[in-house]
Amino acid sequence: MASGSPEKRFWMKVDRRGPDECWLWTAKSVTRGGYGSFRVSPGKLMRSHRYAYELLIGPIPDGLTLHHLCETGACVNPAHLTPVSLEENSRLGSAALRTSWDRRREAEFCGSGIHRFTPENTGRDYRGRRFCKACGNASARKRRTPRPTCKYGHPYEERWTQPGKHRRCKVCHPDRDAEAA
Repeated sequence: MASGSPEKRFWMKVDRRGPDECWLWTAKSVTRGGYGSFRVSPGKLMRSHRYAYELLIGPIPDGLTLHHLCETGACVNPAHLTPVSLEENSRLGSAALRTSWDRRREAEFCGSGIHRFTPENTGRDYRGRRFCKACGNASARKRRTPRPTCKYGHPYEERWTQPGKHRRCKVCHPDRDAEAA
């Protein structure tokens, strides 16, 4: 763990911008939901937005949770956080989720930002969600292309490559030299 006070370590991991902008959590410790995690002390882990709120505003009232007004889970700006009940947070979150799905459905470009969704380049999965055919084809090509080296970075020699068999690295498997000769 880095040295220094928890407060100093916390602010090192925040991209602090203007008072009305999102202050984004930049550390790698992010949950699947997009919320930052911060280790306050060796036995205490907190969500980064909760820590920022308690640090700058005060304790979160009992029975309430924090809602992101900006709908950005990685935001720790206390001006974008408001205490609400769990029911209210769930209701507000559902509306936010619907709008994000709507935005994805209406997006002009795929997730990579390179390919435009056109009728020729758009496919549908078994759930009916659209995907980019160009990105899918590139991913499949990458999976089919044999690796030029073993997992430790040693290049394969042609004489050690036999059709229909696994390739063996000469450096990693020197005992197989007699079999290949």
